[in-house]
Amino acid sequence: MQTAQADYDPLSIAGLWMQGIEELMPHAGSLQNREYTLRGMAGNIRRRDPSSGYCYKNGGKPPYGYRSAEVDTGQRDRKGRRVIKQLWEIDPSAAEVVRRILRWRGEGRSYREIRDALNAEGIPSPKGDKWAVTTIVTMCREDCVLQYAGYGMWNRHYMKGPKPRGVKFKPREEWVIKPNAHPAIISEEEAHQVIAQSRRLAERKRWRRSTGRPRAGTPSSSAGSWHRSSASSSSTRSAGPSRRRSGLTREGNCRRWPSWPAWRREGNVAPTW
Repeated sequence: MQTAQADYDPLSIAGLWMQGIEELMPHAGSLQNREYTLRGMAGNIRRRDPSSGYCYKNGGKPPYGYRSAEVDTGQRDRKGRRVIKQLWEIDPSAAEVVRRILRWRGEGRSYREIRDALNAEGIPSPKGDKWAVTTIVTMCREDCVLQYAGYGMWNRHYMKGPKPRGVKFKPREEWVIKPNAHPAIISEEEAHQVIAQSRRLAERKRWRRSTGRPRAGTPSSSAGSWHRSSASSSSTRSAGPSRRRSGLTREGNCRRWPSWPAWRREGNVAPTW
């Protein structure tokens, strides 16, 4: 939006009004462009390609396992230019990796186990280097798993700014979700299985933290006994505040765990999990 520069006295009442109007006009134009863009993006997710039946996409890089494909709608805009839309199609090599990751997650494997298995086989990550846990966590997130089942989603999040920057998710009531929006890599049953397994693993992790049980990767053998250590809290400073307070020590292991609740097994035998 262009503004006309006029000669006015900024110290007068009329000049002060004109100065305020000129400062607000660019901001109003920016809001107008924002509303126009959001209206077009909302229309894309609700419209479908006549030939394939899939929803149009709003541009940007597709998730790992898909690649973009341009489609000529045969229409013209107000300036006479062709209207080109974007669809997602399956990338066969990347889609096979996605199936393996989600199948492993559905079987109950942890994110670290999946990462180590992919790196051991030499499979490159979406960026071409080694896999990281954060990448697998994002792929196994509920909304991303549903995307791999063919669901199209829009209006999930927005960018925070200027500080702190990052992605902030909106309430789920504001999400726009369309089934069969693009080719599915996994079935809907497999997607719900992965989501249910991730919820169980997350609930188990929260339960271990709340009850004081060791996290995954800690000794789970029932051999050995648990007893109250007489060591002072200063000697276990690096073990963390909760472990310093407990003073529980496993014979043959120098690590300290929080005190067990009242329902622990009789005979001070380490419970199995």
